[in-house]
Parts: sequence; structure tokens; C-alpha cells
Amino acid sequence: MKVDYRFLKELAEESGSSGAFSELPQLFNESPNDFLNTVSIVMESIYKKHYPDRDSSIKIVVRIYNTQEFNIPTLEDIKSSLINKLVAITGNVLRVSSINLLVTSMKFFCVVCNNSTRVRFNNGKYEPLTICANPECCGKNLIADRASAHSIFYQRIRIQEIDTELVSAGKMPKTIECELQDDLVDCCVSGDIVEVSGILYPELTTDNTKSKGIFSSYLEVNSVVHKNCAYNASSQIEEVEVGDEKVAKEIASKCNVLPLLIKSLCPQIYGQELIKFGLLLSLFGGTNTYTRNKTRSDIHTLLVGDPGMGKSQLLQYLVKISPRGFYVCGKSTTTAGLTVAICKDQVSNEQTLEAGALVLSDLGLCCIDEFDKMSSDYSTLLEAMEQQTISVAKGGMLCSLAARCAIIAAANPCYGKYNPENSIMNNIRLSTAVLSRFDLVFVLLDNPDEVKDKKLTEHVLALHNKRRRESDECGLMHKAKRLKAEEHRYTKTITIPTEHKRLSDKLNQSVGEVETGLSIEEVRKYVAYARGNINPKLSLEACREIKRFYIQIREIEAEKGLHSTAFPITTRLLESLIRLSQARAKLELRDHVNKQDTQEVIELVMECIASCSANQGYCRMGSSGRQRINLRDVSNLSRKKQTECFIEKLRMEIAVKGNDVFEYKELVKIGKELKMNVGNFADYINELNATSLLLLKGAQKYKLPND
Repeated sequence: MKVDYRFLKELAEESGSSGAFSELPQLFNESPNDFLNTVSIVMESIYKKHYPDRDSSIKIVVRIYNTQEFNIPTLEDIKSSLINKLVAITGNVLRVSSINLLVTSMKFFCVVCNNSTRVRFNNGKYEPLTICANPECCGKNLIADRASAHSIFYQRIRIQEIDTELVSAGKMPKTIECELQDDLVDCCVSGDIVEVSGILYPELTTDNTKSKGIFSSYLEVNSVVHKNCAYNASSQIEEVEVGDEKVAKEIASKCNVLPLLIKSLCPQIYGQELIKFGLLLSLFGGTNTYTRNKTRSDIHTLLVGDPGMGKSQLLQYLVKISPRGFYVCGKSTTTAGLTVAICKDQVSNEQTLEAGALVLSDLGLCCIDEFDKMSSDYSTLLEAMEQQTISVAKGGMLCSLAARCAIIAAANPCYGKYNPENSIMNNIRLSTAVLSRFDLVFVLLDNPDEVKDKKLTEHVLALHNKRRRESDECGLMHKAKRLKAEEHRYTKTITIPTEHKRLSDKLNQSVGEVETGLSIEEVRKYVAYARGNINPKLSLEACREIKRFYIQIREIEAEKGLHSTAFPITTRLLESLIRLSQARAKLELRDHVNKQDTQEVIELVMECIASCSANQGYCRMGSSGRQRINLRDVSNLSRKKQTECFIEKLRMEIAVKGNDVFEYKELVKIGKELKMNVGNFADYINELNATSLLLLKGAQKYKLPND
């Protein structure tokens, strides 16, 4: 029977100081165990009185809920004064034992006088009767009647406190043992976030060498409330308060939601708008269809780049704004710590499962730093990343645990700095099986750039000079505008029309127009509401756009001698496009995915592929076998090979923007990116037009002919 503690307080307030129910909260606070047992006995007597014909052996157990005033912020706040009192704790379920039977009472027969006495075992402690209860006998030869034993289901779990700002930095999170009985058994699994309310009791610890008077505390649980996503057979529901919903809808009502969220994501990292956009999509995830067709909706992202690019700060910030997230470092992570470990229960001596980082991140986010330095085998991630389960078959245990989480990993190149001449797999030594499971792969290069270095310097100095930032925000704004004007002056010779700008340039421009971002709490509420309540569906136009792009990119990959992609183009890319498009619509709290969402996602994916491909070049077949050509600098090649590289670069651009018509300014920009050495570029374009490699389509517009 569920009892609301707030109802007891309201009942006491309504009855007044002299009423019959005025002392109910005080009695409950002083002796919660006696109070709950008394209420149970009263309810059982009422039940038997009103229903005499029904089973009289039914036991009514009172479960108390809404006990927020008994919450313990951290386990350090548990003191001796709380023993035998009701406390409420919120934490992660680390370990769940098997279900056993706990004997509550048993009869003992005296061999001398044949007298039987039922003995109750308080708090589950087995204390047999030593002397016959018959005063005329007082015999000491007693036999336990096991057939008369009354038992209940019993289970033991271990809860770890959640790592919050209240937990002191540098300290290990504390754990506490909890006992579940009766209907509470099997109510949670490893990885769940729960709020348990129960009575705190001391427990004598056993030592193998000698007995000591050392006691540990455990919690006899009275009620369990799930604080993470309530996952049922129909949908995924987040517990979002009315205030959080109002905040989310106010943010979504703004016209610049995407730039605002990008501005709010790790503001201490300058720039990187494209990467922040991809990380936001991973944070929101796609439409959940796991219960229907067992396909994942989580988006995995890999960050690869030179040291000092802020990858670790991005991961740690994502954990802060995620409703449920964990951060681990690959160097100090083992296979068992990442998946699941088998431990021995100290009470029952049975083997139990202890959840790892991926299982604890179920329905959340798991950030893995130093991904290239993981001591565990990458094959352990294959099942978790695609099937989103962790299968265990060892120690006599055969089971499968849920690991429905988005994995965001960061890796440094093997040789300290990213080598553009090698592929990503060679730079971080990842297999194709692992790399193909990532929906997005970003390459971060630390290349010198005068304009970006100036703006980065101003940004870092502003972060380290709080007094100046607080008193002279307007001055920084004017400087940012001045630097932006300088950047425009430096790049005005190769400026292209707005409709043909890259996605990264569009995001850079739109984010620059946002003055202030959102707080961490606002972003967390917005993400929690979107993940739990918004499930976008693909429109017909979006499906056609995804189909067109997928067929086109497959044709490009299938061309002879062309390997323009950094990772294999498989069916997983098609599923990734669907998830990313759904996440793009979910980011603005929309129920349908439109064509613009799909186009932005296609540009994002192609910029990821193009950045990797441009760094590794492309391969062509020559008379001497396979030759690798670096598309960053083709000035030393012959005119014929420069033309081949120019045409291949145009094909990559077509895949990015979905249009095969180029203006002359775009051709000039591409030629400068390749550092072509062909003399007068206008005469060179006319030469390509005369040989039908480029077709003139109006004033200063050229089209690449189809093969």
C-alpha cells in the first residue's frame, strides 16, 4: 500500500495541535519502523473485517513516498544520529545480487516436552531459540521445524552516490548497501538511477583474522523511485517537470535555436562550430525505435586531432549538460570497467554483476577520452555500439545487459601530430569495424592561421582576465567585430555567394551574431525535454533527399581508382543520415524532419568526409601501380595531373553541395586550395571549356559534365 508523506503532514495540519492526527509526522520521524508496522497491522485488521471471506494470510506492506525532506545530499552526511531513522538517497545502482529467501519466523520444538514456540527474526538475523519457553521444562534440546518457516523474497543492491558539485573534488564516490524485500525485489537493474527511501541500520562486519567491533551501515529499503528514463514497451519518457517544459518551449520559440545552443556548448573553446553542431546532434539523438525494430537511435561521434584542440574539455562539458552522462579515460579503463565485472557477494557468497561505464550510461551519454590509448580490446565495443547490449558468458552466468548510450570518443594521433598522408585508421590504428560504427568523424588540425590565431588570442585572454571581461564586455565585442572585419578583408578575394557557402562558414556567421548563450542548467533542461518528449518522423522530401545523396556517394566511391572517403560507405551511413536528420529536427522540438534538416545533415557528413579525404588525398591507378596524390598541394605535378586533381576536387564539392554548377569565383577558390600552378587561371578555365572538361552554362557559370 502506497502512502504519501505529504498527505500525513496535511492531515496533521488540518487536525490542529490538539487533533487525533497532529502527532503523526513526529511519531514517524522518531520511530519510522514502529509507525509503518502499526499502520500495516491496522490495515490488515480493517481488510479482514471488511472481507472476512477472502484469504486471511494476505500481508499488507506500507510503502512511504515523497520523502524529499529526508533526502541526504551525499553519503558523507550519514551520521550515527540517523541510525533507526528514515533517510532518502539518490544514486546509481552498481551491483544487484540474486534473489534469495529470507526467513522471518520459524517454529522450534522441544525434544523433552514436545512444546512448540514460534520465533521471529528481527532484521533478518537468525537467532535460534536456546531454552524451551515452557517454564516447567526449560529444556535446551530444541529442534527447528523448517517446514513451518515463513519467508520473504530478499535481494541486496549497492548504490553509489551521483558525482555532483556537492561531492568533494578528488574524492571517490561512496557506496552503501541496500536491502530489498517482498515486492521491491527485482525492481531495478545495474545502471539505473534510483531514489531509495528506507531505515538506516548498523551491520556488524566480519574479519577473517579476528573479530572486531566494527559496524557498517545498510539501508532497509521501504520504497524505490526511478529517476532516470522510465523505459516501457511503447515509448521512452523522461520525468520532466512543468517548469522545465516551460523553459524548453521558451528556448525553442527563439528563431536562432541552433546558433544559440552552439554558442552555449563549451564557450571556453573558441570556434569549432561544425564540431559543436555534430556533438549537439549526438546529445539529442534520433527517434527511439528500439522497442519496435531493435535499431539504435543513439549517435556515436569520434574526435581525432592534434593535442591542445580542446577535445577533453568538450567531452567533460557534454557530461555536465547531459541528463545522464559518464566520463572515462581510455588509459585507466579496463574491459571490465567499461562493460561489466563479475564480483563475489560478501553476504551470500554468490557471484554478482557489477555494472561498468557503458551499462551505467544506459539511456544517456558515455564520453571516452584517450580512445587510442585504451588498454582493453576494441572488440568489446562492437556489440555495445551497434546492438547496444553487453553479453556476459563467464563464471556460470549467461545474460545480456542494456547499454543504450551514445559514445563520444576523443583520440590523439599515434605519432603526436596528425599525418595528412595517412588515413584515419593508420593515424589512430582503428579497425574498419570500429570506425564504421561512428556516425560522425571529425578531424581537428592545428594549422597556423593569422586571423584565427588573433581571435583565439583575444578569446583566451578574455577568459583569464575576469575583471576585464566583466567591466569591458563592450570593448571585447567591438574587438571581435573589428577582427571579423579583418577576416572579411583578408578573404574578400575568394568570397563565394551565400547560397554556396559551406555549412561551417554558415554556422560561423550565425553563431557570431549571438551575443550570449544559455546556462548549463538551461541546456540540460532543454536536452532532457527534447530527448523524452520529441520523436520526429521523416517526411517524404527528406526521404528522397537521403536516397539521392546515398546513391550518389556510393557511385562516387565505386568509381575506378577513387577512394575519396576516409571510411567505408555502407548501409550504416544510410542509417546515420536518418538518425542525424531526426536529431536535427529534435533540436528545434519539431515532430517532422523537413528537407532543410536533411540537407544540413548531408553537408555535415560530407564536410566530415571531405576533411578527412582532403587530408589523405586520393588514389589513382597509374602505370606504376597505385599512386597517392595529396590534394593540399598539387603545384609540383604536371599540368595533366593537376587537371585530374582539379576535376576530382570538383566532384567532391558536388557531393557536398548537391549541385554540379560552379561560379567562376568558386573555381578560383578551389584552385587556390589546391595551390595549382597553371599560369593565368582564366585562360586555364577557357582551356577546360574548349576540351569539354567544363561546360559553360551562362555568365561566369560552369558545369561539370557527367561521365
